[in-house]
Amino acid sequence: MRVGRILGILLTLLFVSNGHRDAAPQLIYGTYLGGRDKECTTAIAVSGSGNAYVVGRTPSPDFPVTPGAASITTRVNNNDWVGFVSKISERGDRLVYSSFVGGDFRSSANAVAVDSSGRAFVAGSTCSSSFPTTPSALLRKAPGSSKIDACDGFLAWLNAEGSRLEYATYLGGSSEDAATALALSRDGSVIYVAGYTLSPGFPVAGNPLQEKLSGTQNGFLSGIDVRSGRLLYSTYLGGTGVDMVTGITVAPDGALYVSGVTHSRKWPSIHLLSLGTLGATDGFVIRIDPTGRTNPFGIRIGGSEDEALTSLAVDSSGDVYAVGSTASLIFPLKGQYLSQTGSAFVVKFNGAKFARGQAEIIWSRRFGGHGDDALLSVSAGMPGSIFVSGRSGSKDFPTTTNAFHRSLAVENDSVLARLRASDGRIEYATFVGGTRVPDASWYNDEATGVFASPSGDVFVTGCTLDDRLPVSSNALQPRPKGNSEPFVLRMKFPPI
Repeated sequence: MRVGRILGILLTLLFVSNGHRDAAPQLIYGTYLGGRDKECTTAIAVSGSGNAYVVGRTPSPDFPVTPGAASITTRVNNNDWVGFVSKISERGDRLVYSSFVGGDFRSSANAVAVDSSGRAFVAGSTCSSSFPTTPSALLRKAPGSSKIDACDGFLAWLNAEGSRLEYATYLGGSSEDAATALALSRDGSVIYVAGYTLSPGFPVAGNPLQEKLSGTQNGFLSGIDVRSGRLLYSTYLGGTGVDMVTGITVAPDGALYVSGVTHSRKWPSIHLLSLGTLGATDGFVIRIDPTGRTNPFGIRIGGSEDEALTSLAVDSSGDVYAVGSTASLIFPLKGQYLSQTGSAFVVKFNGAKFARGQAEIIWSRRFGGHGDDALLSVSAGMPGSIFVSGRSGSKDFPTTTNAFHRSLAVENDSVLARLRASDGRIEYATFVGGTRVPDASWYNDEATGVFASPSGDVFVTGCTLDDRLPVSSNALQPRPKGNSEPFVLRMKFPPI
């Protein structure tokens, strides 16, 4: 007994020293979702009952839509695309509903959120002058999409059954606009939507931080009352160069965090505290109090080259996680993992200090290998862990022994990883799909969205050109139909 006990202790110590635990997930379901042409999902949201809502764009006339859905016909062809929203059952074996979202010309659904009643909120962009707006819409007619080479943002939400649009509006001005991110307020009464605009006449409202366009392109943040569809708040966000908002989330205290990319040296409305040596293009994170009781506070983060900050999340204690990609040899790193390789990055900020107008990085690290890596989504819903997804072209991407796939297929593969929230240590990392096509582009295989629940359910979505996706026996679509194919996985992770 004593020998066995000592051996067990030694094995435990050896295991811990290797830096990875046996955190292999259980696959609940894995399924393809698509038509015969090249398409991809862009984002995912999950209801309390475990239904997954995915959005994206498709050029496929045979994309799976369901009878009775809000829109089941499309006139798109192989040179065009239309947005879609699909609700997948808890077991992944059927479509609860699936609907197109768009008009008679190019549209893309870029972000999704779901409320407690099961309504799906969708934001995106459309180049169509016939987008189906509703009577209470903020803008019923296209302010920019009626012009050549100009598109508008849009915001819409469907009823719980997916059978009709409760609200749909254009969101933009006379030039190019797009909605890229959205989030519901804590009580579900306000939907916040963000993105970018080139329009000098973009609608502003409330007490905006910035009333006018400054530079070529600015980000924007708008808040719309869910009950009435009325614009409560709207502001430009940016400086004299090119800026865009890529992510938005709501903190436990109701404050908003927005993230994005900036090329501007100065912003007229917000001073951004610099973190890093900074280059031409950097990431930014800003905290905004929608009540206006506290002043906004933001940081600009990057190295000497270009950065793209693509997504952010806030955990239950209020700490903030931001992910993206960097081309800089020197990036502001902090913590245990200073010598890691990779062109992707993860940064954890102290939320309590951020709320007081102070910038403190708790830890930051590179992520990936010696190829091209990018993180596209982050979720902090499971206590003690954060989950990130994206793509990698690195043969030495740091997969763990319990991965679905440990090796890169050809050019680039979608990736999923679990990091320990306290210090950024990799607990699990895997290639999800994989592309065997030698001339595949980045957009053939990437995990664009991840969602983690407090109970350990983790959902990931994206698109893949390969057939090595871990598909379950009960999948609603067990095989791909043609080109790059959307996918959805649901897994169960054990606690750390």
